[in-house]
Amino acid sequence: MTRSGLVGGAIALWAGLAGTLAAAQTVRPGLRGSIPLLQEAPAATLGFSYRTIPDDLANEIGVEGGVEVRAVASGGPAAQGGLKKGDIVRKVNGRRVDTARQYQTVLGSIRPGDAVVLGVVRERKELELRLQAGERP
Repeated sequence: MTRSGLVGGAIALWAGLAGTLAAAQTVRPGLRGSIPLLQEAPAATLGFSYRTIPDDLANEIGVEGGVEVRAVASGGPAAQGGLKKGDIVRKVNGRRVDTARQYQTVLGSIRPGDAVVLGVVRERKELELRLQAGERP
């Protein structure tokens, strides 16, 4: 396809509490309207805010990397699964997460309704929490 044949199209990937894939569309010469190439994928949420664990806190509790839970949405998937403010998420569905960016990448592969297992450190003890991903509003 030539540049002139591509009238519009974009793929946007963004991550805040969760990542989502937006619809991409392209118009080919001679066709009216647009032909969807990708459908919008619903974004999953686990219902908590987070940040990469600061080095001083990681050293204090004896972990190497992870995602610190900053707040848990009342009634959301994380709250229902037992996640608490201050927990350190180390794994999501068996995949290690050392940074907020890695967590966002893993979350991007989860769909609303999926079963999720979080490997968490709470008060220096390792826990496994099970929850069901929700859909971002």
